[in-house]
Amino acid sequence: MFDTLLFLHFFGISIGAGTGIYMLALSRHAARNLDQAEARTLMPGVTNTISGVGKLGLLVLIVSGISMTVVMGKSAWSGMFLTKLILVALLVVFLLAMRQLVRRVQVKGDMSAAQLMKRIALLGPALGILIIFTAVLAFH
Repeated sequence: MFDTLLFLHFFGISIGAGTGIYMLALSRHAARNLDQAEARTLMPGVTNTISGVGKLGLLVLIVSGISMTVVMGKSAWSGMFLTKLILVALLVVFLLAMRQLVRRVQVKGDMSAAQLMKRIALLGPALGILIIFTAVLAFH
């Protein structure tokens, strides 16, 4: 049972981390290769679709993580596990902030929000990588 949950957990992490990396690559591609009108037409639909996949990954991550914690009991609560939980919480905050920034750009045309998104874009993939690293150490 634990191995199945661990598989699902890493599957959720890979979907979530992959989503952040795909979004970063896609945004950079659009900025370099598309004119602004084309990017405004194409990007919202593509990013919403990829974001939906990322939300699924986060859901799998959280449900499997809670299930693993129940199965493991007290032995789950190591320092590395707590570090991983903090990183997951930071990732959730980051994703909520990015969602708000996207809305500001799409609804209000707020280009300062777009600039802020560019400055913090690497944070999502970095958190994803750190979560994978701490998960390996926590569950090894």
